[in-house]
Amino acid sequence: RAYIQRCLVGGRTMMNSNTQHSSYGKPMEDFDACALYPSAMHRLPGFLKGSPKLISTTDYASLCDVADGFYVRVKVTKVGTHRAFPLLSFKDEKGVRVFSNDMVGKTVYIDDVALADAVQFQGVEFEIIDGYMFNEGFNDRIVPTIRHLFDARVKAKKAKNPVQQVLKLVMNSAYGKCALKEIAEDVRYVSNKDLEKFVVRHYNWVKEVVPNANGRGYRVKLIKAINTHYNRVHIAIQVLSMSKRIM
Repeated sequence: RAYIQRCLVGGRTMMNSNTQHSSYGKPMEDFDACALYPSAMHRLPGFLKGSPKLISTTDYASLCDVADGFYVRVKVTKVGTHRAFPLLSFKDEKGVRVFSNDMVGKTVYIDDVALADAVQFQGVEFEIIDGYMFNEGFNDRIVPTIRHLFDARVKAKKAKNPVQQVLKLVMNSAYGKCALKEIAEDVRYVSNKDLEKFVVRHYNWVKEVVPNANGRGYRVKLIKAINTHYNRVHIAIQVLSMSKRIM
């Protein structure tokens, strides 16, 4: 999970060539898409099924043949075409993600959708170092489901029904829930009479104990081991990459 999560790249918000532009007295175009993430889910063949496996080959063409989806670490050796809106990115010394054409020599974590776009639209060449793949097909139920939700929201908006906002959140949550980061803490509320028993049972994990303001019970903060955290980040990554392809 932690390895694959490195391939997660959020929505791209940038101006031409990552430089400042003054809009004073000039026409500006703001490109956006309607229901971008639901559109990406509808365009995918479905959500990947099964568990990740170590890649069986580092040859790109062979990997595309045997895997339905993959998440790999690659070293960029060439960027054939420079773009005003580059497709690859890295994090600078401040931890800020920078989309750049100057990627030669850099190591990036990337999924199959984003890598295919980099090859097609920028002529990127690379060496695959390692990674994980899925090869058990797709669950395609998301395609008709997200279409149903989208159409329901369109009808609700026309009727000026505020439920359309709920439907919007449901559609975005279909991918957003998949990308939850590890949860490092857990909070429990314990009564006065049960505190001692609770601490004896969980003493290895207790981080702090704070009495409630009303004097009835305690707020106990526990350490939560991140190796018990699971998500579906591989799905969220593909949705984000497909949304960038649409844009």
